[in-house]
Amino acid sequence: MSTGAFAFLLFSDPSHLEPAVEAVRAMDGVLSWHAVEGHYHLAVLTADTHPQLEAQLRALPGLGDLHWCAVKQEVVAPRELAPEGVRAVVHMETDGALLGGMPKHLVEHEALPWEALAITTHGIVGVLRGEMFDSIDRAINAHLQPLDGVLRLKRDWIIDLTQL
Repeated sequence: MSTGAFAFLLFSDPSHLEPAVEAVRAMDGVLSWHAVEGHYHLAVLTADTHPQLEAQLRALPGLGDLHWCAVKQEVVAPRELAPEGVRAVVHMETDGALLGGMPKHLVEHEALPWEALAITTHGIVGVLRGEMFDSIDRAINAHLQPLDGVLRLKRDWIIDLTQL
C-alpha cells in the first residue's frame, strides 16, 4: 500500500466531527482514517497528495486546522491495525540536518513496534502499537524523545469507536 500523505484535522466545533467522518469515509483517495485524542480529532491516511483531496479536507465544515504531511519516503508501509493493544499516532518534527540514520534506528529498535512509519514534509509520522497506554509513553520517553534531531514530538491516541 503506497501512502501519499498523513492529514491531521482539528475541528473548532466538535459537533462537526460526526458529519466530517462520514464525508472523509466517502472521499476517493482516503486509505484510512482514525479518531484520535490529543492535538487533533482525526488522522487521515491518503493514497496520494492530489491538491483536490487536500482541498476537500480543508472544506469540511467546522474545520479549525489541517496539518498536511506529504510522504517523502515510506519506512514501514501501513498495514491493517491488529485488534489487540492500543495505538498512537506519533508525529516528530525533526531537524533535517540531524535526520541521518534515524529512520533505520527507529525500525530496528525492538521497543518500537511500528504499524506505519514515514518521512514526510513535516518530519516523521508513524503509528506505534503497545500493550497499554503507558507502554507506548515509556517507549516514546525512552527511545524517541531523546533522539538527536527530534525538535518536538506529538502523540495522539487512536480511539477505536467500535469500543465506545
